[in-house]
This record gives sequence, structure tokens and C-alpha cells, in this order.
Amino acid sequence: MSTGKSRVTISGQGAAVVKSLDRKLAAIHANPSSCREFILADAKDADMAFGIGAPGQSPEVHSGEVQFKTLEEYREQIRAIVRQGVVDIMLMSASTNHALTIRERMFEDSAITPAARANDTTDVHIAEAQPTPRSPPGRSARPALITSSAATSIARPRSVPGR
Repeated sequence: MSTGKSRVTISGQGAAVVKSLDRKLAAIHANPSSCREFILADAKDADMAFGIGAPGQSPEVHSGEVQFKTLEEYREQIRAIVRQGVVDIMLMSASTNHALTIRERMFEDSAITPAARANDTTDVHIAEAQPTPRSPPGRSARPALITSSAATSIARPRSVPGR
């Protein structure tokens, strides 16, 4: 299986990884009726709704209590998937995106496109067994600054003329 890590030279900046999402979208756009490409996305933004339970249950067993994986263990699962190179786009919460894309610069040499979920609202009812008709309508929670999340472009080459 190909990971789609083809390299190109951009304006003398050296080799840069072509994002598989960009390559596949171009192929689909060029030949929409017979293109056999498909986009594989992984939504790893559960930490926005499930809170402490987002990473899933820990394999550790403690009698009478449920133990959850840590946020760091959850992020390590994401790192492992990125290292495998089998998805085209990784959707993450703003905080995980900041940690992996900006601080760790994990996507710079990866064909995977990082994406931050920035459309969450206050009506995440996961904690409730069932949303009730009394639940207020959702409003924008505005948890992330677009300037911070927009830094996913850090995964693309810097100093490219025209950007």
C-alpha cells in the first residue's frame, strides 16, 4: 500500500511532502465520473465531547472502578496513525491540533493533512443520557482562536512565494 509520500521541490526550498488529500482532490476534480480515488479521514476529536472518557478505557484493571486512558495516551494513538500514513486527513480538537501540529510539528513531513474542529457549540449533550426538549439551542462556544487553529498551515512549506 502506498502512503502517498511523493516529494516535490517548491521554489528552491528543498523537498516538501505532497499532502495526499490535495493529490486526491485534484484527481477527483480532474475526472469526477471515473476517478477511483477516495479520501480516508480519521476524526480524533472526541476529547471535545466525551471529556475524560474520550481516550477510551485503560487496559489496566482495578476492581470496582473504571480507569480511562490519559489524554497523552489518546494523542499517542493519533501519532501512531500519522506514522502509519494510511489516512488522508486527521481531524482533531483545537488543543490536540495545537499540541501535534504546532508544538511537535508532526505533520511537516507527513502526507496527512491536519485539521482542527472549530465548529463546536454549547449543545454537546453527550453527558446527558438523551437531550431533552428543555435543552437550550446550541450557541457557538468559540473555544479556539482561528489564528491559532489556522496555524495548521504550518504543515505546509514556509516562505513559498505568493502565500
